[in-house]
Amino acid sequence: MTLTAFYLMKREFQQMGCEQSFDVDPASKTHDIIGPEDGGMRFPFFGRLSNVPVEIKLPDILTVGFGVYFRSAGEPPSDAALRAMAGAWIERWMELPMRGAALEYLQSPMLRVEVRPVRDTPMPPMDMLRAMGMGELEERRTAAATHLVMLAGSDAVRHPWFGLHSTHAAALGMAHGLNGVVYDAQTSQILPTTLLEESIPGDGRFALTQQIVIPFSANERGEGWMTTKGMEKFGLPNLQIKNVPPGCASVLMNAMNGVASRLISITARETDGRKEPLKLLKVGPEIRVGAEDVVRAYGKEDGEEDRPGEGVRGWSTVRLTKERSWRGSEMMLTIGPPAPGNTKTSSWLYTLLEDLFGSSDEVQLIEGGSETMETAHLRAVAELSAVKQRFQNALPPGTTLYMKHGFPRRGAEGEEFMWIAVKTWRGDQISGTLVNDPQYCLHLRVGQPVQISEAQVFDWLITTLDGAREGEYTTHALRGGEL
Repeated sequence: MTLTAFYLMKREFQQMGCEQSFDVDPASKTHDIIGPEDGGMRFPFFGRLSNVPVEIKLPDILTVGFGVYFRSAGEPPSDAALRAMAGAWIERWMELPMRGAALEYLQSPMLRVEVRPVRDTPMPPMDMLRAMGMGELEERRTAAATHLVMLAGSDAVRHPWFGLHSTHAAALGMAHGLNGVVYDAQTSQILPTTLLEESIPGDGRFALTQQIVIPFSANERGEGWMTTKGMEKFGLPNLQIKNVPPGCASVLMNAMNGVASRLISITARETDGRKEPLKLLKVGPEIRVGAEDVVRAYGKEDGEEDRPGEGVRGWSTVRLTKERSWRGSEMMLTIGPPAPGNTKTSSWLYTLLEDLFGSSDEVQLIEGGSETMETAHLRAVAELSAVKQRFQNALPPGTTLYMKHGFPRRGAEGEEFMWIAVKTWRGDQISGTLVNDPQYCLHLRVGQPVQISEAQVFDWLITTLDGAREGEYTTHALRGGEL
């Protein structure tokens, strides 16, 4: 199945009204640079920094779309049978008071339901669905499907998102009754079947991470582009972060979820209790994001165990600007430093993560002459040529190569060993970004570009987005593990 088939299916959902567009004033400037007559902070060579809020035109009607793939030996269930199936599930798995609202919504014309044979509605490519996290059970059910239930739910842009919650619950209920799977049309993913037997809170609380996804891609230098997909369910543009430095992706996804959660909370606050729908949302341009926003994004309440540890700030400030996406015409909100022009985004991202989550660096003092450490170092060096070949043949997207190097301490004996995320490896010269926060080499800083030679490599490490790790023999030696 080609991508053409996927876009044909996407068009079917669009015809049911499952996508919104975001209007932008063509006269507006991408970075909101303002003139001398306006207020703002001055930065050299960058004019004045605008403090004018970002304006987002909200859709008049918010429509969300889900599909249910299932196998039917005969005639598929009727509309009434499908709604009854969903209602039974909602009675069982959705708590009060949301349950009552969802049952009313289920029987209203705001929820449209249509059943089609799969042959008439091309299925998204399996490779794409696997890349979006589809499991083995979900793949078997999807591949065996003969029919597709298409659900489109409409509502105003307002908290507590009755249309989204009710349509999502109806899709889960139908998938449960049909032994099928739920397809999220706005994130292009098959949802895990574990959700089919999972309670939904009655207070409107939800896990944002179940409603949006965060794709990540990296170029040949290891610099990445991170976006959200699914924010249109809340009437909002998707977010993006450009120039993501190597090694930041996995933890930066938590921060991205936190920003998305904060933006949805602002929208909920501005729309809650309104008699008339809000047409224009004004936000920022700078917003404060806290650890509690990250916790909320994962559907949890702010408990003691989720609060920042001692010495961790637990919040940071980000600036939002309206920009076109790097790979298309979609208007997005770009997340950047509160003082653009004063610092590079790639360097600032390390500060953002440290503000929110603190430093995870371990500092250990090791005496020279350790036989175990020398053995680990020699093994790492012996494998360096193979690692170089893999890097120069291009590592898979989201895979990062690190080199450990001993940086001389100024005015003191010894070295501070820290990791460098590798960007380029030309000849015997390795260039990258320092990813540790120096404790002794205070002339260095996290996020700083550094360059070493192959002969200066002490150890190497390769990581992937799913948490797999190779190398780091000296770390194993420090922890008393086997080499």
